[in-house]
Amino acid sequence: MRAVHLLLCTIKRQGRDFAPAWLLFVFFILGTGLLPNIGMMQYDIKRALFLVFLLVGFIYLSLAAKPHKVSIDNWGSVFWFLFVLAQLVNAYFINDSLYSFLDTLLLMAISVAFIGYLRVTRRVPALKAYLLLALVYGLSAYYLFVLLQYIFFLILPVPWTIHLLSWPAFVNVRFLNQLMVLIFPLVLFAQCFASTPRLLQWLLSFAAVMTIALVLNSNGRGALAMMVFESLLLMVLVRFTAYEPKPFRVRLLTLWLAGCVVFAVFFIWIPSALLELFQAGPVRLSESVRFRIWSEAIELWKDSIWWGYGGMSYADKGVGVSFRFGHPHNSLVQILYEYGLIGLVSLALAFLFLLKKVISYVVAAPVDSLFVPVLVSLLGGAGLSLVSGVIVMPFSQLTLFVLLLVLVSIVYEPAETTATEFRFPLKVSVSAVMLVGSVVFCLLAGFSYLSWLHTMGQDVINFTVGPRFWLVGSLDI
Repeated sequence: MRAVHLLLCTIKRQGRDFAPAWLLFVFFILGTGLLPNIGMMQYDIKRALFLVFLLVGFIYLSLAAKPHKVSIDNWGSVFWFLFVLAQLVNAYFINDSLYSFLDTLLLMAISVAFIGYLRVTRRVPALKAYLLLALVYGLSAYYLFVLLQYIFFLILPVPWTIHLLSWPAFVNVRFLNQLMVLIFPLVLFAQCFASTPRLLQWLLSFAAVMTIALVLNSNGRGALAMMVFESLLLMVLVRFTAYEPKPFRVRLLTLWLAGCVVFAVFFIWIPSALLELFQAGPVRLSESVRFRIWSEAIELWKDSIWWGYGGMSYADKGVGVSFRFGHPHNSLVQILYEYGLIGLVSLALAFLFLLKKVISYVVAAPVDSLFVPVLVSLLGGAGLSLVSGVIVMPFSQLTLFVLLLVLVSIVYEPAETTATEFRFPLKVSVSAVMLVGSVVFCLLAGFSYLSWLHTMGQDVINFTVGPRFWLVGSLDI
């Protein structure tokens, strides 16, 4: 696909169908390197940007004139909608929680926006590549801001760690780690194979090396393990692409070596030589507290096996959670605790049907040039979600949304239905989806504001009370 070889900055008057890529790129820059000073925490700014991105997807659905019906002809989407419906019942009838209802509204907004963007990507296939490039160049631009911060620290030596270096874009460096894992395979493919001007090739090489160096400096064990896993998996799956495996593997090993050298020289040796109080994080070999978090959450879940305690309930601490975190740092444990066994089974079935489609797509090669890096990114993110909050943080959700959108648009490309293929005969009127979307986004705006007001007087920054929707939820007035 020629769009892979183009840069986001070269799009010239492509029309409104390419606006989502520009919007994603601008939002990524605003949420990382160019945080506006509007009296909000960076986490809350990212949440607001994610909601606006979803709203734009709904607007695209509303603007599309044809087709007049949305076909839900695969079992993966059916079980996803059953999951959302179950959580609506859970929020209203079982747990009767404001935050559970807010969480359900967010799930519904994601679903409606996904349909809107999916219709655009099917009408304009090149948009998939531009969306991925928006993530790649958004992360690259953020690294340029990190480089400026690093230079300022060396000019005026002060004690610093990776946490200070990543501030203010990421109040916790683990949020940055999540984006690194999700975007790293995309950066590798864009850097290795994109036919771009030499200057931008250097920018992409810089982004790949900085990702490796910063993840080493951040001491994120889970993120580092997943990036190694992604690299090994790319070495195996590159044979399903149009690119030669050997040059790719050599290039990948070279980038890893360069990243290790940059880490040793620029984040260990130079700061140690210039700064009297250089704070280097030691390698953590102790037992993680996560095992105790998971054990406690599972024990509490046993008192509400089928329905759980509702969306965002882990942050509330209302049923005896003793750890001061907004989530249990494990996606499976979180789903069990908040959505119960019904939610876990529904999501597992949706995932299995998607996985079946992915495997069928690979077997029926050749595959789309975007397929391998997107699949590896999603697998890496899934692995990291078992020890982190990938499915919780707003920009991680935004990135997952885009990756899933591209993957689904590739493996579920419209094809002729065979006589032996069984399809769930469900067609939904676009007008009905638009009506539901209008109600959902209006309610979501209202409940978001109510939850914001509720957290203004709370000690949310210490995670003693919920919700997880906003981090602080207060303005500096």
